[in-house]
Amino acid sequence: MATDAADNSSFERQRIGRRLFAGSVVAVLLSVAVAAAILAHFHRDYRQAQQNAQLLHEFRRVLDAANRVSYERAPANKFMTAPAAALPRASAEWLAQQRLTDAALDAVVLRDMPVALMRDARAQLADARADVAAAQGSRDFGKLQDAIDAMFGAYDAYHTVMQRKASQLVEHDADLAGPALRAIELSNAREDAGRLGSELIVPIALGLPIPAANRRQVTRLQLRLEILHSMLAIDDGYIAGDRNAEWLRDEVNTRFFAIGQRPEPSGMDLIAQLADEGAQGGPYSLSTQQFTDRYVQLMAPLTEWRDAYLNWLVQHYHTVEKHALRMLVTVLVVATLLVLLIAYVTYRIYVRLMLPLLGASDDIVALAAEQLPAERARPRRRAKELQPLFAAIDVVGVRMRERAGLLQQLRRQAETDGLTQLLNRRTFETLGQAWLRERTHEVFMLMLDIDHFKRVNDTWGHPAGDAALVAVANALRENVRPDDLVGRIGGEEFAVLLHAPDLADASALAARLQDALRELRVDLGAGHVLRVTASFGLAGGRECDWKTLVADADAALYAAKQGGRDRIEVAR
Repeated sequence: MATDAADNSSFERQRIGRRLFAGSVVAVLLSVAVAAAILAHFHRDYRQAQQNAQLLHEFRRVLDAANRVSYERAPANKFMTAPAAALPRASAEWLAQQRLTDAALDAVVLRDMPVALMRDARAQLADARADVAAAQGSRDFGKLQDAIDAMFGAYDAYHTVMQRKASQLVEHDADLAGPALRAIELSNAREDAGRLGSELIVPIALGLPIPAANRRQVTRLQLRLEILHSMLAIDDGYIAGDRNAEWLRDEVNTRFFAIGQRPEPSGMDLIAQLADEGAQGGPYSLSTQQFTDRYVQLMAPLTEWRDAYLNWLVQHYHTVEKHALRMLVTVLVVATLLVLLIAYVTYRIYVRLMLPLLGASDDIVALAAEQLPAERARPRRRAKELQPLFAAIDVVGVRMRERAGLLQQLRRQAETDGLTQLLNRRTFETLGQAWLRERTHEVFMLMLDIDHFKRVNDTWGHPAGDAALVAVANALRENVRPDDLVGRIGGEEFAVLLHAPDLADASALAARLQDALRELRVDLGAGHVLRVTASFGLAGGRECDWKTLVADADAALYAAKQGGRDRIEVAR
C-alpha cells in the first residue's frame, strides 16, 4: 500500500510539473503577445507618419501646380498687351511658362480623386489660353478682360482639386488640418496678389479709367489680402527660431504689404498708385510691361515664403517619420530583450520555486494521509521559506473552490426551475416585490398560459409537454430585455415583470412575445411538429402593490382565455 501511495504521489508530481511547465510557456507567450501589441501601436504610429509624409509630398505637388497656373497669368497678360516689337519675347516667356504649368499638372498624384476634376481643370485652362491668344493685340476692353477672367476661372477650376486633396489629408489625420490650411492660405495670398494686379492690366494697356467693376474687385482683393496677412501672422511653429523664415516674413511685410521701413514702394503701394491714376482718368505712369515686371518682383517674397513653408512642412513630417521609425526599432529591441528576460526569470522561478513546491506538496499529501513523507533527494536550488506558505494556499484554495461550487449549485437549484432554467415562483415573487419597493418607473406584470397544454400532454405525452415548456421559456428569455424578470410560476404558466415608460411600451413587448410564440415549432420527432400559442394578461401601474398587480394580471389572463385564447388582454 505504501508503495502504491508513493507511485501515485510521483505520478501526480509529474503531472503537476508538466502543468507548471505549460504555465511557464504560457507566461512567456503572453509576454510576447503584450510586446506584439506595443509594437503594433508603434508600427501604426510609424505607418501614420510615413503616410502623412507621403500625402504632404503629394499635396505639395498639387499646390505647386496651382501656383504654376497662377504664375502663368503674368506672362499671359504681357503677351496679350505686348506691342509688336516686344511680342516675340512675350510669346516665348508665355510658352515657357505653359510648359512648366503642364509639367506641374502632369506630376499631380490624384489618389482616389475623380479623374474628371483634373480633366475639367485642364480643359478650362486650355480654353483660357485660347482666349488669351485670341485677345493678343486687341483694343477691345471686354475681350481683354474676358481673357483675364478666363485665366481666373482656370485657377478656380483647379482650386477644387486643391481643396479635395486637402480634404484627403484631414480625413487621414485631423492633425494635418492646420498645416494644410496654412499652405492653402499662403497659396491664396500669392493668387489674390496676382489677381489684384491683373485687375489693372486692361485699363493700363488701353489707357482708360478703371471701370467700377474692376475697382470693386481691387477693393475686395485688398481686403482679402489684409485678412490673409492677419491670419498668416499667427505662427504655427514654422517662423519661431528660424532666421530665414523671419527674414521672409519681414520681406513680405516690407516689399508687398507696406509694413516697416522700405527703400521703394511696396506692391500694395504700387497698386494704390496706379488705382489713383486710373480713378483720375490717367495717364498711367507705367506701361503694362513695366507694371507686370515690377509687380511680379514685389510679389516674389510671397512665392518664396510659400515655397519655404512647404519645404519646411514636408521636411518636418519626414523628420517625424524618421523619429517614428527610430522609436519602432528601439521598442522592438527593448521588447525583444524584455521577452528574453521574462523567459529567463520564468525559467529561474520554475527551477528554484516551483520544483521545490512540488516536493512540498508530496509531503502535505502524505501528512494528510497520516503517512510520513517519502525519502527522496531534495533539490539543491529551492526557496525553503516559501514552501509551507504555497502548500497551505493550495490546500485552502482547493477546499474553498469545492465549497463555492457546492454553494453555487445549491443556490441555483433553490432559485430556478429545473426544467426551464427560469426563475421559480418563490424567487420571482421575492425579486418582484423588491422591484416594487425600489421602482422609479411604472411596473407591469405580464402573465401567460400555454393554450391547450393539457391536450399536448394527453396527445403527445409529457416529454412533448416538457419540450414545449422549454421552447416557450427560451423564446421568452430571448425576446425580453436584459433587466426584465422572467419566471415559471405554474405548470404551463409564466410571468414577466418589466419596467416600461407607459402601457403602450409594455403592450408592444407583449405583442412581440406573442409573435415569437406563434413562430415556435417544437420538433416531436417522426415528422411531427407542435405549434404553440398562449393567452396573455397584462396589468401594471406606478402605485399598485404586489398582490394587486398579480391579481389584475391573472384576471386579464383569465379574460384572454375566455375571449378565445391566443390573445392579449389588458387589465382595466
